[in-house]
Amino acid sequence: PPPVPQPPPIHKDAYAAVLGWISSARDGGAAPLVIDGPSGVGKTHLWRSAAAAAGGGSQIALYGKAGQADERPYGVVTQLLAAHPDEVAAILSDGDWPAAVRAVVIAIAPSLASHLSALPTTDYGGLTDPAEDLTRLLSHLALRHCGRRRTALICIDDYQWTDRYSRKVLHRLMERSVPVGVALLTRDRAPHRSDPAGDGLPVSPLVVPLRALTREETREFVDVAIASEELPSDEMLD
Repeated sequence: PPPVPQPPPIHKDAYAAVLGWISSARDGGAAPLVIDGPSGVGKTHLWRSAAAAAGGGSQIALYGKAGQADERPYGVVTQLLAAHPDEVAAILSDGDWPAAVRAVVIAIAPSLASHLSALPTTDYGGLTDPAEDLTRLLSHLALRHCGRRRTALICIDDYQWTDRYSRKVLHRLMERSVPVGVALLTRDRAPHRSDPAGDGLPVSPLVVPLRALTREETREFVDVAIASEELPSDEMLD
């Protein structure tokens, strides 16, 4: 298993806030979490440390990372589904899932085709809203993946680059009273931005801001990241 990230030596109040949010997410209907700060400040490390601690040393989140150059529709949703092909196939083999949903999943994530091609072809009706069906599928995946023993969590890193189709799915998931917490790591709230990611959410988020690090704090953070095997010793933070 991957090493458990060490608690961050900096941003201790933010770390406590994220742990508290994970605890509240167990009851369902938790507001989305936005961890905001400049690049290289330790947002991902903070999230992984808190999630691992809350899960007794196990990574408990479905994780996706948006990219500035990735403009594919449902690009982030594709990452979450493609990372768990067997579980997606098992979900779509049960219940009243329209065959058209399978077609959409294969269209956005071709790597899943071999896992889904053997499923029964019974059609329970046409696809009326891809975003709604993908929201339902993502909810089932999160709960199936980790909800039986721990809080089901979904984390999107660099959320500011998330495509609008994936945002629609994530927004719908936030509006549902299901025990799935959605965490967004972003630097959209930087002063030069006029459209912070958290401001466009359908539910008012819990915002955990991270300040920029001093030179000494950066050295301390890099040492911890290297010890956690998150950062190779010859790699520099951007």
